[in-house]
Amino acid sequence: MTNKSIIRPFVQSDGEQVSDILQKTGWANQYIDGQKRAIQKLLLDEEGEVFVVAIDDLVVGYISVQHHKWNRLSYVHGLVVSSIYHKQGIAKKLLEHVEVQAKVRSNRGVYLDTPVDNFGARAFYESTKYLESYIIPEFYRAGLDGVAYMKLFDQGKNF
Repeated sequence: MTNKSIIRPFVQSDGEQVSDILQKTGWANQYIDGQKRAIQKLLLDEEGEVFVVAIDDLVVGYISVQHHKWNRLSYVHGLVVSSIYHKQGIAKKLLEHVEVQAKVRSNRGVYLDTPVDNFGARAFYESTKYLESYIIPEFYRAGLDGVAYMKLFDQGKNF
């Protein structure tokens, strides 16, 4: 992550830049719309959080998460970084930020999903010590399965 970048809470004026990043990174319109709705719901939810990475006033990435109390797991709804900022550690820093927030809430871990054919994301999650948990048949659309990844903290403790 560049020295000038900061992670901060999402504000409504970030919405257009986040939508632009999603579009430019190739997300289909239905997924962009879903992310926009999820962001608005999470901002109103005491268990929800949305963060952006900004360089000066430019939003270059974001992550949204719901910290479930019922099972003490945090679910990442969306994570994206602008293509021109890939391979600079931004996504890793966003994920680590969410992990810290999950630990602050005494959550047991973090989980997320991605399409099975998103090999770049899958390699990234595996490189950050997330373990493939299960396949979700036709999760994204007919013929496109999802794959769930999870990182549990302090494995071996009884919760």
